[in-house]
Amino acid sequence: PWIASAVGRMRQKGDTGVHYIALNDDGPLLVDDDYAFDGTHPTQAGAKKIAAFLKGKVAKILSWE
Repeated sequence: PWIASAVGRMRQKGDTGVHYIALNDDGPLLVDDDYAFDGTHPTQAGAKKIAAFLKGKVAKILSWE
């Protein structure tokens, strides 16, 4: 929450170049099998899930067609 808060404050001050996209607001985006052996870094499948989740959101921010 502190990252979202910090980004919100920056945007209120006029910094429109900074964005925050929450990955887990609707529950965990990744499951245990989506992480490498360290439980922190995503596997290739996990990285694809993150990319698919972010694709439309980033496209909107960057005004991609």
